[in-house]
Amino acid sequence: MSDNGEDETARPEDLGLELRAVIIGPQGNLAVLGEEVVEEGSQIVVSQKGRTIPVRIAKITGEHASIEIGEKEYELRLPPVASIPSH
Repeated sequence: MSDNGEDETARPEDLGLELRAVIIGPQGNLAVLGEEVVEEGSQIVVSQKGRTIPVRIAKITGEHASIEIGEKEYELRLPPVASIPSH
């Protein structure tokens, strides 16, 4: 709705937010985004080009994490598991 929404909203890949791992547990779900461990329902702040951008961790499941940047929601998926050749 805003004319400059594209300027204000960064995409996860622009912020280095790559889903690397998830941990599903009885006391809460965690995800590794880039180099940071985050909890479902929490908010982190990412710096980009001199700006601080709040990112809310909306939901974490066994396969993905849903995050919100501004008014947009993104689904980050775990990378495919690479098979390790046997020697």
